[in-house]
Amino acid sequence: MNTQFVLIGDLMIDITAVTNGPVNYASDTRAQISVHLGGASANTATWLAHLGENVHLHATEISGAPTGTCIVILDSTGERTMLPDPGANSFLAPYQITDSLFRAGAHLHMSGYTLLNPATREVGQIRWIFEKLSAKSTCFWLTPMKPPPLPALPTPLRP
Repeated sequence: MNTQFVLIGDLMIDITAVTNGPVNYASDTRAQISVHLGGASANTATWLAHLGENVHLHATEISGAPTGTCIVILDSTGERTMLPDPGANSFLAPYQITDSLFRAGAHLHMSGYTLLNPATREVGQIRWIFEKLSAKSTCFWLTPMKPPPLPALPTPLRP
């Protein structure tokens, strides 16, 4: 019997641009463009299902709200830059996370982007999730992600 995996979070459309050289900002840069299904939770759900696991993806569908979209620029060094528009993912709210998602023995996965988006941060509050999990023997994990760059620090004062 396969383990139940419950995934909460983002479902996106990724538009990927792979360049062969440096990006020429404020000009043209040749790239190979492709469109893929994406989103951390959706990607994880897809791979777990591919491995034969029992998967439930909980994402938000809001009438009139667009599906989240992300432009991904991959340069010749392998470094990626992402330009996300979360779309309907921004409407994920605590009331949508029902007790039925917390099954005994299930593995609960949440996208780290849930914590970064101020509109959905309440859903990702670790204390809130653990209160829900306390009555169940459920495993919980967050998608690790590359942290955003730190803002430039001011020039130190000199005596």
